[in-house]
Amino acid sequence: MQLRRHLLWSRFIAVVCPFFTSQARTRAIASLGLLFVLLIAINGLNVVNSYVGRDFMTSLEQRHLGRFYLFGGALAGVFALSTIAEVVSAYVQQRLGLLWRDVLTQQLLQRYMHGRAYHRLNEREDVDNPDQRISEDANSFTSVTLSFVVMIVNACLTVIAFVGILWLITPWLVLAAVLYATAGSLGTIGLGWRLVSLNNRQQQKEADFRFALGRVREHAATLAQTGGEGREQATLGQRLAALIENMRRIIGVNLRLGFFTTGYNYLPQIIPAAIVARLYMAGEVEFGTVTQAAMAFSQALGAFSLIISQFQQISNYAAVVNRLGELWDATQPELSPTSPTAPSFSARGNYPNGAAVTERIQH
Repeated sequence: MQLRRHLLWSRFIAVVCPFFTSQARTRAIASLGLLFVLLIAINGLNVVNSYVGRDFMTSLEQRHLGRFYLFGGALAGVFALSTIAEVVSAYVQQRLGLLWRDVLTQQLLQRYMHGRAYHRLNEREDVDNPDQRISEDANSFTSVTLSFVVMIVNACLTVIAFVGILWLITPWLVLAAVLYATAGSLGTIGLGWRLVSLNNRQQQKEADFRFALGRVREHAATLAQTGGEGREQATLGQRLAALIENMRRIIGVNLRLGFFTTGYNYLPQIIPAAIVARLYMAGEVEFGTVTQAAMAFSQALGAFSLIISQFQQISNYAAVVNRLGELWDATQPELSPTSPTAPSFSARGNYPNGAAVTERIQH
C-alpha cells in the first residue's frame, strides 16, 4: 500500500511539474496568485457576513425596526461583493484549467509521437487506450486538480477564519467540530477505500468497450464481407458484461457510503444550536449568536470534512492520476541511433510552439 501511494505521488509530480517549467508558467503563477487573493476576500466577506447576520437576527428578535433595515442593507451589500468575488474566482480557475489542459495535451502528444512511442504502446498490455488518456484523462486531471487545490486552500482559510469565531462563542463548539469531522472522515475512508481501485478498473473497462465499438465502425466493410458480426458481437457483449459487473460493485460501495455520509450531513444542523442554547437561555449571548454559531460551525465543519464531501471525487481522481502517469512513463523519450538527441520532456516540460499555445488561450 505504501509503495502504491509513493508511485501515485511520483506520477502526480511527473505530470504536474512540466506545466510550471513550460512557457506558460508566468501566466500560471499569476493566475494562482489571483485565485489565492480572491479566496482570502471570499472568506473575509463570509466572516463579515456572520457578524452582520448575527446583529440582523438580534434586531429581529428585539423588534428593533431601524436596526433591522440597517443590517438587512448591510447583508445585501456583503452578498453582492461575495457574488462578484466568487464569480471572478470561478472564471480565473476555468481559464487556468483551460491553459493547463492545452499545455499538458500538447506535451502528451509530443511524447506520444516522438520516437514512435505510439507504436511501442500497441505492443504493451499495461497501457491501454492511450487516446482516451490523452483526451479525457488529461482534461479531467487538469480541471479536478485545480478544483482540489482551490478547495484545500479555501478549507485552510475557512478554518483560520471561523475557528476563532467558534472559540469566542464557546470552545465546546471547536471541540465538537473537530471530533465530529474526525469520526466522519475515518468512517468514510473505512467504508469507501475500495472505490479507488474500482474506479480505476471502471475507466479501463469503459475505454475497452468504446475501443471495441470503434473497431466495428473502422472495419465495417471487412466485417460485412467476411460475416464476422457474430464474433464482434460476442466480444462487445463480454466487454459490456465486465463493465456492468464492475459498476454494480461501485454502486454497492456507494450505497453503504451514502447511508453514512447522508446521516453525517444531517446532524450539524442540531449540534451548534444544542451547544449554544444553554448560553442563550442563561442570557449570556444574544439570539443572533445562535445563528452565527450555526453558520460558523457549518463552515468550519465543511473545511474539516473535506475528505467526506469529496471522497468519491478523490477516488476517481486517483484513478485518473494513475492512468495519466502510466502513459507519461510509457512515453518517456528514449535515445536511439535514429534520435541521438531526444529532448528530455520529463525534466523541462517544453514543447514546440509553446508560446503559440499560451497566446491561443490568452485570446
